[in-house]
Amino acid sequence: MNKAAVPILNLPLTKPNKNGYLLALSGGVDSMVLAHLLKKNDITFAVAHCNFQLRGPASDQDAAFVRQWAAKNDVPCFQIHLATIAHANYTKVSIQMAARALRYKWFDDLCALYNFDCVLTAHHLDDQLETYLMHTFRATGIKGLLGIPEKNKMYFRPLLQNSKASILNYAQSQDLLWREDASNKANYYLRNQLRNQVIPELLKATTPHGLDAFARTIGHLSDTHAFIDHFFKAWQQKHFCIEQQGVKIDLMPLQALAPLEFGLHQLFGPYGFSAKEVNKLMGTTSGKSIFSERYQLLRERDHLFLSAIKQTVEPHVFLIEKNANLISKPVRLSIHPSPSTEVPKSANPTVVLDEALLTYPLEIRKWQKGDFIYPTGMKGRKLISKYFKDEKYTTLAKENQWLLVSNSQVVWIIGKRCDRRFIAKKKTKNKLLITLLQ
Repeated sequence: MNKAAVPILNLPLTKPNKNGYLLALSGGVDSMVLAHLLKKNDITFAVAHCNFQLRGPASDQDAAFVRQWAAKNDVPCFQIHLATIAHANYTKVSIQMAARALRYKWFDDLCALYNFDCVLTAHHLDDQLETYLMHTFRATGIKGLLGIPEKNKMYFRPLLQNSKASILNYAQSQDLLWREDASNKANYYLRNQLRNQVIPELLKATTPHGLDAFARTIGHLSDTHAFIDHFFKAWQQKHFCIEQQGVKIDLMPLQALAPLEFGLHQLFGPYGFSAKEVNKLMGTTSGKSIFSERYQLLRERDHLFLSAIKQTVEPHVFLIEKNANLISKPVRLSIHPSPSTEVPKSANPTVVLDEALLTYPLEIRKWQKGDFIYPTGMKGRKLISKYFKDEKYTTLAKENQWLLVSNSQVVWIIGKRCDRRFIAKKKTKNKLLITLLQ
């Protein structure tokens, strides 16, 4: 193929202002083409490669390929091994979602540490079409149909206007090397099913200009979204009357919006309210309210009143100093030396601890991810989250459960189960009796 006959791909990038760009480099054809274009245009960048440890030796070979390319081209290279399956199991999300969360967290950390201008990814127009189709079946609004944004905070996708075919054509014309990910051919996920089965048939039926027309459709949707956003910002400036305690919104112009629920969604969705609940509130009597996580919306005689809920901030951690005898917040605890390991027979939950094993100040706090305990009456250790699940804790019960903690180790799920490592034995010299007062 004649290299000169291949058009240069659109690369809407300028020279970086700070320490260059960070390119997410998988080793696949898309990111390798973007790396080639950055080098060709003399743009300063580093590469970041995630080894998700999902494809055995192939994952390690991808990492080695990227590492060798970076060394040959004198490009700084960051690599990381991610425990993707373990993270997915722990957070109870799909492998895809776990991989996404882990890689973006790492990219953000690298940007914060090395002050990169932004992260570049090699998403292209075919990816955009996949996302559009996926969102179509999720009852999304116009914003969702816009799919992948070209720019989003620290992320920039300079190949988004280019088709996969044009990227592949360019890679072949330049004799570029890349790695093929075999998992992209598997149809386990909806995105892969669209990529491998649905979209090829669509493009066959709409050749030669199907993708170009789709790109224009995205452009029209983007313009529509911008117009809607501008309209409702202007509407808010006119009808959201800011007062000392909140925002007053007259009912008459609100009720004139058409279609009403669409307008209510645009105006009140950002505050955490659904259009249906706002519409219902508008039809109720004066004095009724609805609440979101952070806001209250009150129905008055001729208007709605939007106000922020005052957040009462409690300390996340309560400290217990040595020799304290009575704790009143956040729970009431009686703390006294004990001559015996015998737990008194009372209605109140009580533990007798080996004080020599405790590090002061002790802490009383809520559970955190990763907290565990070696529970009395059981073998091995158990995550607190697993204990909650086994004991059938409700969400509210989990939020209200306090832990006694020493040097980051959970000593007692207060009122419930103690860690056997801290329990006093007969030969323990300094025994500490702690009782939860009802």
